[in-house]
Amino acid sequence: MLTEWQRLEQIIKWVGMSVNSFGREIGLARSENLYQIKRGNNGISRDLADMICKRYPQISKAWVLAGEGDMFLDPMEISALRLPYFEADVEKYVLAPDSYVRAGELRLPMFAGCDFAAVYCGRAMGDEVPTGSVVVMRRVVDMEELVPGSDCLVVCDKRVLFRRLRASDSSEVLRLEAPDTERFDAVEVNKADVREIYRLEGVISPRKY
Repeated sequence: MLTEWQRLEQIIKWVGMSVNSFGREIGLARSENLYQIKRGNNGISRDLADMICKRYPQISKAWVLAGEGDMFLDPMEISALRLPYFEADVEKYVLAPDSYVRAGELRLPMFAGCDFAAVYCGRAMGDEVPTGSVVVMRRVVDMEELVPGSDCLVVCDKRVLFRRLRASDSSEVLRLEAPDTERFDAVEVNKADVREIYRLEGVISPRKY
Protein backbone atom coordinates (compact mmCIF):
# COMPACT_ATOMS: atom_id res chain seq x y z
CA MET A 1 0.00 0.00 0.00
CA LEU A 2 1.18 3.50 -0.77
CA THR A 3 2.21 5.71 2.12
CA GLU A 4 0.32 8.91 2.82
CA TRP A 5 2.99 11.00 1.13
CA GLN A 6 3.12 8.66 -1.88
CA ARG A 7 -0.62 9.11 -2.34
CA LEU A 8 -0.28 12.89 -2.13
CA GLU A 9 2.66 12.80 -4.50
CA GLN A 10 0.64 10.78 -7.01
CA ILE A 11 -2.12 13.40 -6.94
CA ILE A 12 0.37 16.25 -7.30
CA LYS A 13 2.00 14.55 -10.30
CA TRP A 14 -1.41 13.88 -11.82
CA VAL A 15 -2.38 17.57 -11.68
CA GLY A 16 1.08 18.56 -12.92
CA MET A 17 2.00 21.06 -10.23
CA SER A 18 4.73 21.74 -7.73
CA VAL A 19 3.97 21.08 -4.06
CA ASN A 20 3.57 24.80 -3.36
CA SER A 21 1.30 25.35 -6.35
CA PHE A 22 -0.83 22.37 -5.37
CA GLY A 23 -1.17 23.72 -1.84
CA ARG A 24 -2.39 27.06 -3.13
CA GLU A 25 -4.71 25.35 -5.62
CA ILE A 26 -6.59 23.41 -2.93
CA GLY A 27 -6.78 26.44 -0.63
CA LEU A 28 -3.95 26.02 1.87
CA ALA A 29 -2.56 29.27 3.21
CA ARG A 30 0.85 27.61 3.52
CA SER A 31 2.20 24.37 2.09
CA GLU A 32 4.23 23.51 5.17
CA ASN A 33 1.66 20.90 6.19
CA LEU A 34 2.31 19.02 2.95
CA TYR A 35 6.04 19.03 3.60
CA GLN A 36 5.42 17.76 7.14
CA ILE A 37 3.54 14.83 5.63
CA LYS A 38 6.46 14.24 3.28
CA ARG A 39 8.82 14.15 6.27
CA GLY A 40 6.54 11.71 8.07
CA ASN A 41 5.69 14.14 10.88
CA ASN A 42 2.01 14.51 10.01
CA GLY A 43 -0.68 12.40 8.40
CA ILE A 44 -3.44 13.29 5.98
CA SER A 45 -6.23 14.86 8.00
CA ARG A 46 -9.88 14.67 7.08
CA ASP A 47 -9.86 18.44 6.50
CA LEU A 48 -7.01 18.09 4.00
CA ALA A 49 -8.77 15.21 2.24
CA ASP A 50 -11.92 17.35 2.05
CA MET A 51 -9.96 20.19 0.45
CA ILE A 52 -8.39 17.89 -2.12
CA CYS A 53 -11.65 16.17 -3.05
CA LYS A 54 -13.57 19.44 -3.20
CA ARG A 55 -11.09 20.75 -5.77
CA TYR A 56 -10.78 17.39 -7.57
CA PRO A 57 -14.10 15.57 -7.11
CA GLN A 58 -13.01 12.68 -9.31
CA ILE A 59 -10.57 11.56 -6.61
CA SER A 60 -11.73 9.07 -3.96
CA LYS A 61 -11.64 10.41 -0.40
CA ALA A 62 -11.29 6.87 0.97
CA TRP A 63 -8.19 6.42 -1.15
CA VAL A 64 -6.72 9.75 -0.03
CA LEU A 65 -7.30 9.01 3.65
CA ALA A 66 -6.55 5.30 3.86
CA GLY A 67 -5.43 4.03 0.46
CA GLU A 68 -8.66 2.07 0.05
CA GLY A 69 -9.74 1.19 -3.49
CA ASP A 70 -8.63 3.23 -6.48
CA MET A 71 -7.48 6.82 -6.73
CA PHE A 72 -10.41 7.72 -8.96
CA LEU A 73 -14.11 7.27 -8.26
CA ASP A 74 -14.86 6.72 -11.94
CA PRO A 75 -12.92 3.86 -13.54
CA MET A 76 -12.90 5.89 -16.77
CA GLU A 77 -10.47 8.29 -15.10
CA ILE A 78 -7.92 5.48 -14.92
CA SER A 79 -7.80 5.47 -18.70
CA ALA A 80 -6.69 9.10 -18.49
CA LEU A 81 -3.37 7.78 -17.22
CA ARG A 82 -2.72 6.55 -20.73
CA LEU A 83 -0.32 9.00 -22.27
CA PRO A 84 -1.15 10.41 -25.72
CA TYR A 85 1.61 9.51 -28.16
CA PHE A 86 2.34 11.52 -31.31
CA GLU A 87 4.56 10.06 -33.98
CA ALA A 88 5.90 13.50 -34.75
CA ASP A 89 8.93 15.65 -34.08
CA VAL A 90 8.28 17.01 -30.59
CA GLU A 91 9.67 20.44 -31.50
CA LYS A 92 7.21 20.75 -34.38
CA TYR A 93 4.32 19.29 -32.44
CA VAL A 94 4.41 21.87 -29.64
CA LEU A 95 4.29 24.74 -32.14
CA ALA A 96 1.05 23.48 -33.69
CA PRO A 97 -0.44 20.64 -31.59
CA ASP A 98 -3.84 20.87 -33.28
CA SER A 99 -2.21 19.89 -36.58
CA TYR A 100 -1.35 16.39 -35.39
CA VAL A 101 -3.43 13.31 -34.70
CA ARG A 102 -2.28 11.00 -31.94
CA ALA A 103 -0.73 7.80 -33.17
CA GLY A 104 -1.76 5.92 -30.06
CA GLU A 105 -1.43 5.83 -26.29
CA LEU A 106 1.29 4.65 -23.96
CA ARG A 107 0.34 2.95 -20.71
CA LEU A 108 2.97 4.39 -18.40
CA PRO A 109 1.57 4.83 -14.88
CA MET A 110 4.92 6.16 -13.66
CA PHE A 111 4.35 9.21 -15.87
CA ALA A 112 0.91 10.09 -14.51
CA GLY A 113 0.43 13.82 -14.79
CA CYS A 114 2.48 14.16 -17.97
CA ASP A 115 0.89 15.65 -21.07
CA PHE A 116 2.15 13.69 -24.05
CA ALA A 117 4.94 11.68 -25.64
CA ALA A 118 6.50 12.39 -29.01
CA VAL A 119 9.69 11.77 -30.98
CA TYR A 120 12.84 13.81 -30.46
CA CYS A 121 14.50 14.47 -33.82
CA GLY A 122 17.10 17.03 -32.75
CA ARG A 123 20.73 16.65 -31.76
CA ALA A 124 21.31 19.35 -29.15
CA MET A 125 20.66 16.95 -26.27
CA GLY A 126 23.51 14.69 -27.37
CA ASP A 127 23.75 11.12 -26.14
CA GLU A 128 21.53 11.85 -23.13
CA VAL A 129 18.46 12.08 -25.37
CA PRO A 130 19.39 10.24 -28.59
CA THR A 131 17.81 11.26 -31.85
CA GLY A 132 14.79 9.05 -32.45
CA SER A 133 13.96 8.63 -28.77
CA VAL A 134 10.44 9.04 -27.48
CA VAL A 135 10.34 11.83 -24.92
CA VAL A 136 7.70 12.16 -22.22
CA MET A 137 6.83 15.79 -21.51
CA ARG A 138 4.92 17.65 -18.82
CA ARG A 139 3.74 21.24 -19.15
CA VAL A 140 5.19 23.57 -16.55
CA VAL A 141 2.47 25.62 -14.89
CA ASP A 142 4.61 27.27 -12.25
CA MET A 143 8.06 28.75 -12.87
CA GLU A 144 9.04 27.58 -9.39
CA GLU A 145 9.30 24.09 -10.84
CA LEU A 146 12.18 25.18 -13.05
CA VAL A 147 15.49 24.58 -11.35
CA PRO A 148 18.97 24.60 -12.89
CA GLY A 149 19.67 21.22 -14.43
CA SER A 150 16.12 20.66 -15.69
CA ASP A 151 15.82 19.57 -19.32
CA CYS A 152 13.12 21.67 -20.91
CA LEU A 153 11.32 22.32 -24.15
CA VAL A 154 10.99 26.10 -24.33
CA VAL A 155 8.33 27.25 -26.78
CA CYS A 156 8.45 30.80 -28.15
CA ASP A 157 6.30 32.19 -30.95
CA LYS A 158 8.68 31.28 -33.77
CA ARG A 159 11.16 28.82 -32.31
CA VAL A 160 11.47 25.90 -29.95
CA LEU A 161 14.56 25.11 -27.88
CA PHE A 162 15.16 21.72 -26.27
CA ARG A 163 17.89 22.57 -23.78
CA ARG A 164 19.12 22.27 -20.21
CA LEU A 165 18.29 25.10 -17.85
CA ARG A 166 21.24 26.80 -16.17
CA ALA A 167 21.46 29.50 -13.51
CA SER A 168 21.04 33.03 -14.88
CA ASP A 169 22.19 36.39 -13.58
CA SER A 170 18.72 37.80 -14.28
CA SER A 171 15.39 36.61 -12.93
CA GLU A 172 13.81 37.72 -16.21
CA VAL A 173 15.98 35.50 -18.40
CA LEU A 174 16.25 31.77 -18.99
CA ARG A 175 19.77 30.59 -19.72
CA LEU A 176 19.74 27.44 -21.81
CA GLU A 177 22.62 25.14 -22.68
CA ALA A 178 22.86 22.06 -24.86
CA PRO A 179 24.60 18.95 -23.52
CA ASP A 180 26.33 18.90 -26.91
CA THR A 181 28.39 22.02 -26.20
CA GLU A 182 30.73 21.45 -29.15
CA ARG A 183 28.06 22.08 -31.75
CA PHE A 184 25.49 24.20 -29.90
CA ASP A 185 26.06 27.51 -28.13
CA ALA A 186 24.31 28.58 -24.94
CA VAL A 187 21.38 30.92 -25.48
CA GLU A 188 19.37 33.27 -23.31
CA VAL A 189 15.62 33.76 -23.69
CA ASN A 190 13.53 36.47 -22.11
CA LYS A 191 10.76 34.94 -20.04
CA ALA A 192 8.35 37.45 -21.57
CA ASP A 193 8.92 35.82 -24.97
CA VAL A 194 8.13 32.31 -23.73
CA ARG A 195 4.76 30.91 -24.70
CA GLU A 196 4.99 27.54 -22.95
CA ILE A 197 7.55 25.35 -21.25
CA TYR A 198 7.51 21.58 -21.03
CA ARG A 199 9.81 19.64 -18.74
CA LEU A 200 11.35 16.35 -19.82
CA GLU A 201 10.11 13.62 -17.49
CA GLY A 202 11.34 10.52 -19.27
CA VAL A 203 13.19 9.15 -22.29
CA ILE A 204 12.28 5.90 -24.02
CA SER A 205 14.98 4.52 -26.30
CA PRO A 206 14.15 4.05 -29.98
CA ARG A 207 12.22 0.90 -30.88
CA LYS A 208 11.36 0.20 -27.22
CA TYR A 209 8.01 1.94 -26.94
